[in-house]
Amino acid sequence: MSNGYTSRASAEVTVWAAGADRTFARWTRKIWEQFADYGASRLPNPCKTAMAILKDVADLDVAIMRDVLAKDQEEIKKARAEKRPPRLVAPSWEGYSDRLWEKALLVSNRYLAAGSPELRALLTSIEGESYMVQLLLQGKDPTLSDDVCWDVYNELALNPITKDPDGRKADDGRHSIDAIFRITQGTAPESLKNGSSPVGSSCRGRSARKSGAPRIGRSSIKS
Repeated sequence: MSNGYTSRASAEVTVWAAGADRTFARWTRKIWEQFADYGASRLPNPCKTAMAILKDVADLDVAIMRDVLAKDQEEIKKARAEKRPPRLVAPSWEGYSDRLWEKALLVSNRYLAAGSPELRALLTSIEGESYMVQLLLQGKDPTLSDDVCWDVYNELALNPITKDPDGRKADDGRHSIDAIFRITQGTAPESLKNGSSPVGSSCRGRSARKSGAPRIGRSSIKS
């Protein structure tokens, strides 16, 4: 404890699922790197996506520029007749293709970084969230098969959450996937007078589930 603040480091958490106690590893930088590698195979490459439509956008720019230049010529004639400086558009007009490429380069430099909007979006999908569960489970026990990891995810994801307003625990007392992500990531320093402030709260998976198909499972939690 320091200056009235306390923090909790990321920790492993064990939950009964798919017929056994399943331990989730700490959500480390290595886990983020593995998820980023997975994201590279699932997320569209910004530059390749931009290149695929760049010619069409450039053709649109040419058509727009022709129209702009024609109107500027009319403005020049009108300005001469009125003896005033012309108000031209072409000198300050920026093509959509330039902006498209600039945006693609900007996104390409960060879309696979830990906690990027693109990785967060992937993490909120069933595909991405289930893969993160797999990484955390196999991070503790590399012998677990992908199918077992999916079974664990499926059971916990569909476990009904109707009683806990925070979505941390399912009705049978087991941790929700959201809670597992919070524990394995840890919590940031928080004031003793204030509530919890999870590390990377915007980087967790989908929001806590409030409903789902009933699942039968042992209510065994170890954390």
